[in-house]
Amino acid sequence: MSFVSLAALSIGPPIHTILVKEKSKQKRFKKASAHAKALLAEPDTRESYQAISKESAVPLFAVTMGDILNQPSILPLDLSQYRGRIGDAIAIQAEDDIGLAEINENIVAQDGTPIESGQAVEIGVRSGEWIYTATKQVALGTDIFIEVKGVDHTGNNTQITENPTVEMDD
Repeated sequence: MSFVSLAALSIGPPIHTILVKEKSKQKRFKKASAHAKALLAEPDTRESYQAISKESAVPLFAVTMGDILNQPSILPLDLSQYRGRIGDAIAIQAEDDIGLAEINENIVAQDGTPIESGQAVEIGVRSGEWIYTATKQVALGTDIFIEVKGVDHTGNNTQITENPTVEMDD
């Protein structure tokens, strides 16, 4: 008769590792729950979440918790309309459970000199499609950094930075 040790049969991570990860998740969930309660205590915020809850047929607290626990993101920028001219558009696509509250854009020269900054405007309600309209002329051939920062309704932040060179129309 042969014997196999239980250690040899163990599959997956040790139980201690699982328990530590689970404790961490529970702590994060507890913190998010307290944040959700605080947000829903604010009448304007509660009204916004109630509208989304009703529209999506998802319970109010679940909508709020989802927004807190899920980080927003910004996809690569659409610079096809930007040529360094005043009035040129930079299209921004953002993703979040219920949409971002605001997106700000900052354009700087490669040496760090500020060129312009301002707020993007969302096209529609919770569409995730935003447009920033340039307010300063930038010379062709200038190497710039475009930094876009977004924040959702719960205070979660996201950002993306791209480094294009201002070019002529194709």
